[in-house]
Amino acid sequence: GGASYQAASYYTAFAYGLNLYVLIYSSNHTESRAFSSLSIKIFQVIFLILQVIMVIIPGGRGAFVLMIVYSFIAFSKLITLRNAVKLILGLLIFFLLAYVLSNVFPRLLANPIFQRGFNRAVAFIGPGGAVNWEGSSGRQPIYIESINLFKQSPVIGYGLYGYFSKVSYRGYPHNFFLEILLQGGLL
Repeated sequence: GGASYQAASYYTAFAYGLNLYVLIYSSNHTESRAFSSLSIKIFQVIFLILQVIMVIIPGGRGAFVLMIVYSFIAFSKLITLRNAVKLILGLLIFFLLAYVLSNVFPRLLANPIFQRGFNRAVAFIGPGGAVNWEGSSGRQPIYIESINLFKQSPVIGYGLYGYFSKVSYRGYPHNFFLEILLQGGLL
């Protein structure tokens, strides 16, 4: 999907998801107790706070959405694990994150760099929580054209970057999944 100043936002969102995964499932994947020590867990929670802030600073909208989706999936998994200890710890971490961020956020919003990133990251959220296409940097027509192109060749796509000659916009469709579907189709 191209590299830009927002790449830091996306990398951090990915690290946030990995961090949540390790917090929840580390005992399933490691024989050593290195990831289960209390000091490591505290370090991971501190990292979660920093990762939330770092996802916002560059203003990556997709990264912001990804972070929310990771959080929702992690919370859902904690509920379905049927492990009371992990559920209580998960809720404790969630409330700790919410408390810290609610106290730190107003101070961060006073910083113009953070405020600009935050405003950009949430620009696609309109009144009442609806999608605000004006806040998506005019990508709606690009998405529509990309989806229509995919519908014309859904099985094999157009080959590596073969869709470039078919689109009216320059560059990539600003969506990783659309780019993969255009290049390789469903296969």
